[in-house]
Amino acid sequence: MLPLLRFDSFQCGFIPNSQAANGVYAIKRAAELSREWGTPFFIVQLDLAKAFDRVLHSAVVDALKLQGASLQCVAVLCAILSQSKAAVSLGHLKASLLDLCRGLPQGAPESPLIFVLVTEFVLRPLLRKWQSNGDGWKLGNFYLSAICYADDILLISSSKASLTRMLADIVEAFAVVGLDVAAEKCHWTSFPSMTTSTLALRDHQLNWESHLTFVGTVLHVGGNNGRAIDYRIAQATKVFFKWRSILQCPNAPLMSRVTLFTKTLLMALL
Repeated sequence: MLPLLRFDSFQCGFIPNSQAANGVYAIKRAAELSREWGTPFFIVQLDLAKAFDRVLHSAVVDALKLQGASLQCVAVLCAILSQSKAAVSLGHLKASLLDLCRGLPQGAPESPLIFVLVTEFVLRPLLRKWQSNGDGWKLGNFYLSAICYADDILLISSSKASLTRMLADIVEAFAVVGLDVAAEKCHWTSFPSMTTSTLALRDHQLNWESHLTFVGTVLHVGGNNGRAIDYRIAQATKVFFKWRSILQCPNAPLMSRVTLFTKTLLMALL
């Protein structure tokens, strides 16, 4: 049930977790078109506070149903979640076990995928609302409003007022499933630059930033790639020092060192 993505004609509204790499490309392409046509471009990056600990079990079940999971799959997951217990202790005193109605098992292999489904479950109704209200960013056939990767979410719009409305909607929607947006970890940027401007997120004011980092990529919507190149060089430097003993070892076969160089240092630069 993933949304349709058509990059040949640049038609996309929501880019989900499974296609985050395409999301980076879409952001860069949209920013390039904004600069070319002189249209405003706004991005805010959200972070969910203690996301895995707070998500409601009821939201997990609803998210699975939305994806068309079988009744057996939902039943097994409900049985696993029903085992979640907590106890309060004070010194030698310990209260009886309490049933928990929220939280995913830490370290369980299924937890990241389940949380991905919950974020998409929350965003789907909002995407329809934003598109019908004219929120999001649109140029010709290219429409973009949200990109997410686990608990890291980008909202995109063509105006600050529209972005503020989208922020209010998403904070309210995540609150329904037990999640809270960590305002102190949120960032925003724009084209054109708004260095003296702030963006309101509840009672917290977010300062404008020159760039964002999403899925390991530095995003400069203003077209200045200086910081992005510096970031890649810094990453490549770390990789070089990690593998330097092998890369510079004269006794190691040359072709093996070339292969290692390509897979480590060169990939870090690219």
